[in-house]
This record gives sequence, C-alpha cells and structure tokens, in this order.
Amino acid sequence: MQTWHRGEMAEPAPSPSKYEALSREHLKRRTLFEDPEFPASDRSVYFSRVPGYRFDWMRPHEICKNWGRRPQFYADNGSRFDLNQGELGDCWVVASAAALAEDRSLLCRVVPPDQSFTDGYAGIFRFQFWRYGIWEEVVVDDRLPTYRGRLMFVHSNDPSEFWGALLEKAYAKFQGSYEALKGGRNADALTDFTGGLVEEYDLMQAPRHLVNLLFKAMDRSSLITCSIHGTSDDVILPSGLATAHAYSITDLKQIRLISDVGDENITLIRIRNPWGTHIEWKGPWSDRSPEWTSIPPEDRAEMGLIHRDDGEFWMEFNDFVKHFNEVTICNLTADSLSDPPRSWSTNVLHSRWRKGFSAGGRPKYRDTSWTNPQFVLEVRDSDEDDDKLASFVIELMQKDRRRMRHIGYDNITQGFVIYELTKDYHVPLPKHFFDNNQWVASCDYYINQRSVIKRFKLVPGRYVVVPSTWEPEEEADFMLRVFSESESVAESADDGAGPDILPATVSPTPSVPDRPVDEALRKFFYDKSGEDMQLNAWELHNAMTKILQQQFSIDTCKSMVAFFDRDNTGNLGYYEFRLLWSYVKLWKTAFGEKDHNKTGSIPSYQLKAALQGLGYHLTSDMLSSLIFRYADRKWEVSWDDFVHCALRLQFLNNSYKKHQMEDRAIFSLSEFLSESLKV
Repeated sequence: MQTWHRGEMAEPAPSPSKYEALSREHLKRRTLFEDPEFPASDRSVYFSRVPGYRFDWMRPHEICKNWGRRPQFYADNGSRFDLNQGELGDCWVVASAAALAEDRSLLCRVVPPDQSFTDGYAGIFRFQFWRYGIWEEVVVDDRLPTYRGRLMFVHSNDPSEFWGALLEKAYAKFQGSYEALKGGRNADALTDFTGGLVEEYDLMQAPRHLVNLLFKAMDRSSLITCSIHGTSDDVILPSGLATAHAYSITDLKQIRLISDVGDENITLIRIRNPWGTHIEWKGPWSDRSPEWTSIPPEDRAEMGLIHRDDGEFWMEFNDFVKHFNEVTICNLTADSLSDPPRSWSTNVLHSRWRKGFSAGGRPKYRDTSWTNPQFVLEVRDSDEDDDKLASFVIELMQKDRRRMRHIGYDNITQGFVIYELTKDYHVPLPKHFFDNNQWVASCDYYINQRSVIKRFKLVPGRYVVVPSTWEPEEEADFMLRVFSESESVAESADDGAGPDILPATVSPTPSVPDRPVDEALRKFFYDKSGEDMQLNAWELHNAMTKILQQQFSIDTCKSMVAFFDRDNTGNLGYYEFRLLWSYVKLWKTAFGEKDHNKTGSIPSYQLKAALQGLGYHLTSDMLSSLIFRYADRKWEVSWDDFVHCALRLQFLNNSYKKHQMEDRAIFSLSEFLSESLKV
C-alpha cells in the first residue's frame, strides 16, 4: 500500500539485506540457518580430492561443550593474536586478516561487530569483501569443519572464540571452497579485505628508500606483510623463519643504543607469524636475545619493545632485508577508510579480452595486439614535490580466476604497455599507429598473477594504456585501476566514441562521372538485366559473381536489392545499381586490404580495421555483436558476410539519421546501434 505525506509519495523503506531477512526468518521460526549455497559437506572443502578423514561439521556451542564454556564471537574485541593457521595452506589469508585486525575500523568493515552467539543468534553470520569496486555481503552458517572436536582450519588461542574461523569460512565461500584458498598471495587477500592499492617489493632489489617507505606506510595505517620464497610446503629454516609462508609486519622503531664504543642508531621491525606459536626468529633481537640488555627494561616497556611467546618477534632491519624476500604494502584508499590521511585520484575501468576481436596478445604479435582494449589516461598536473613529472600507479587485475579453479581455470599471464597519445591520432588507435610508435612505459614483466601493478613518473599529458594477455586468443574479464597523486581522468578508448560514431553520409558516386567507366558499367547492366532493364535478386547474384569472380549468397543479394531499391519495385534500375556498385567497390577495397592471403575471408579481429577503413568507429560491445553474428566457427568473416555486415550498418545509420532529421530520435546513435545489433 502506498502512503502519502504533504502531497508527495513517501520513499519506500530500504529492503532488508540477505542477512537481515534470513536472520529474521529463522528467529521467527526458532531454527538455525543452514546455508544451501555452501553446505556442510566435503565439496565445500575440497574440489580435487577426497579428504583422508571424515569432517564433523559442528556449531560453536557444540564445540565449546568440550571446554565447558560458551562460544564468543570476540573474546577481546578481536586482535591479530586471535588468528592461528590450521591444516589449510592459506597463510596468505591468515596473515592478511591479522594485518587487518590491527585497525579496528578496517576490521569492522569486513567483520561487522554486532554479531554474537547470544542476542539475536540464529546460526547465521555476515561478512563483507571488496570485489572489483563493490563491497559484497557474504552470509554463512556457523557449522565449521572439525576433527575429533577441534577446528581443522583457522582457530584462536582461546578455544571459545570464533570470529577468525567464521571469517575464513566466509572467504572460502567467496572464493568457491576451502581448497580454493590453498596457496595465494598476500596482495590478493589484502585487496579483497580493504579495496586498497597493493604494491609488492622484491627485497633482492629493494629500493634504497625502503625503510622510509615502510615508516610512511605505517604512519598512513597501511597494511604490510612479508614472506620468504620456497616450495609449496613450509620449511623451517635454522634461523627459525619459515619459507613459503606469509608474515605480518606490525611495527617499526628507530632506537639509539648507547655503549662505551659510541652511540648507534638502528631500526627494529616487528613481525608476526600467523601460526601464533613459538616458531620465531632466533637471531639478534629475537625474544630473550642478549641485545635486549642494552636497553633498560623500563625504556623497552615505554617504547613498546616487549616480547611474548606468541609468534611475534623483533629483528634488526638489515637482518630483515637479508632473510626475507618480499614485502607487500596495502595502501588504503578512500574506498578503504572513512577518513583517509590523503586521498588518491582514482579511476576504475572494466573490460575483457575476447577471442576473435579483443584478445590480441602482447606487442610481439603485431597483426593482432592493436585489437586489445585501449584506455586513455589524461594526467593533468605534476606532483607537489616535482614541477615536471607526475606520479601514478596502474593496476591490472583479472577477475574471478580463483573462483573458477574447480573447473580447471587458473590465472592467465598478463601485462600492459603505455603509449603517448600524439595529436595526429584519435582513439581507438589504429594498427599503423602501433607499427610506427614505441611505447613509453610498461609493466616490468608479464606474469600469471591476479594483479600486475607498477608505479610510474611521466610528464603530464595524454597516454593510452593497452593491457594484454601473453598469447593471443586468451579470454578473461579484467579491471584497470589508475591511482594518481594529482588529478587524472581515465576512460575506455573503445567505448568513448561520441554520438557520430558512423559517417553521417557515404557518397561513393563521384561528383563528376568518369564517362568511359560509366558507359562500360551501363553496358554491363543492360546485358545482365534483360528486356525490362531491371535487376532482380537472382540476376544481381549472377551479375556480381561474374564481375567480381566471388560468390555472393542469394540472401545477401536480396538484402542489397532491398536496401538500394529506392522506388520499392523489388528490382534495381541502372542508377540504383550504379549506386550499389560504388558501395561494393568501397567494401571490396576495405576488405581486400585485410584479406592478405586472398582467401576470401579475413580473421574476425580484422573486422574492426576493415570497418574503420569505411569510417565506422564502433564500441567494443557493438563490434562483439557483429563478430558473433557474422564470424564462423573458426573466427573468420567471409566476403559475403562482410558485405551483409556493411549493409546492415549503413541501413541502421541511414534510419537513425532520418529519424534524427524528423526530430523523432529518442536514442543517441550509439544507443540505437547497441540495441539494434543485438538481433
């Protein structure tokens, strides 16, 4: 029923979230939620094998019976010490969640705090993860996989605390299964937990200013993790550190040591092992090492330089760089913080590589790489501390490959290059631009990771970013994010065409007829048209086959007659045929330039170039509609199908212009074509 107030219809109340609706329903029925989308069964754990033992799926109150206690969501507001890795190889998730727990506001974004096992308990819990620009709610029931009454995966030091185990379950559902979490990169989890910009540094090639970079990151509440390279199995080194394992960096301190020899400034870094055990660093400044005696206990306590047997330890910074291989910094953006210390100028764009027309491969493949999606980046101002150059970061992120692991998908190898956009060219850039210009910047390497990211410093101006897969014909959806210190604007070159994306008129008939050619064409027409001096579709079919030595289908000939038959007789007179022939010559030239092998067909990725040669600048969606309609199973477009395609475009363009002149156009031309090309 509609309600009214002061002559206006009241706004409808917002619909409840999935969590609220399900919670309300089960509280009313006095039942506990059981998640049908992520059932308590082996298929929610593993997709590639059968477990070696039987899981018992138990709710927290059932688990806590063994301890004689009541379950708690948080035992003490939630901290990094609540997260201990279990039997699953997902330290990348656990380390990132531990880093998240360092900031209460960030933790509450992912793990809403108003959840418990008492008030309003219905066996359902909710979490939020960032997914390609949108925060997505994930609801789960609280049945957790156990063996002999103990949690198999993430667990807390306090056996009655369950927020970590439920967070891991929600993230497993988000990615498809628990097994989907096996093996990963800290950067991916940090992005999903914050929506932030993640940069990775190889400590073998560490920048000289790394320590300053880390101090700035700490000041800006960035989340930081580190790791040591290794095989797929964790190996404990003599130093006490583990390979193939993710750690959290929780603090840095610069201290002055006073000795008889002289004062010395050193930097200490605090690191946490998500296992939460006694497996810690054994070298200088480790727990109970003699170096601590150089600092009075009261000074250590005042500076926060304390040690516990909890998996957290201190190292001298030079030792850290020597023993660890990689550092990951998650820089929080306005999408992550309610009050960021400093905001980025952020641009987010979505696209895809599609076989047949927009999956051209890396620049090595000169015939196809130009067909990759293109993005125009306009960097307007230089940095505050540099009056000549502008800093910006580009992130290329492929979508949902981890979610599709169960059907054999994995990350594809991807990367990007950047070209300076000169005034002589309009976007999207044609093939000859790439043949005659070299890129001005690129990612360091192509890699089969979810994200490729790099920081650049370039002169303010206009650039074109071209992301690509390593090989042509590899399909994937992706997102491009551009972060800049100063103002910048990014947009898709393929979809940024204005309203006049087709030529307003095509007038192939020369203004001054070439008499010899005209007479020859007239004689040919009379020979083929018969006594009525009219060409029907079948006569046109024979005529075109004769003059072009290429086969037309009768359907294409019927379409040509229908389009050029201005007096609606079902036939073509001489002047109608002459106009048709002028178009055919243009189509033949455009098609022939791309039919390099003279086979009568062109690869579907060449359709874009062939149509550009006729003045058609189509968006990616329009082009995909045409390719799906006119390409064959081998992604080839025949001469006959090309003519059919060109006819259709010209018909749609003429129809739109007619309605526009009569002031009856209710769509823009691009909208009209997008809708019309779907069938």
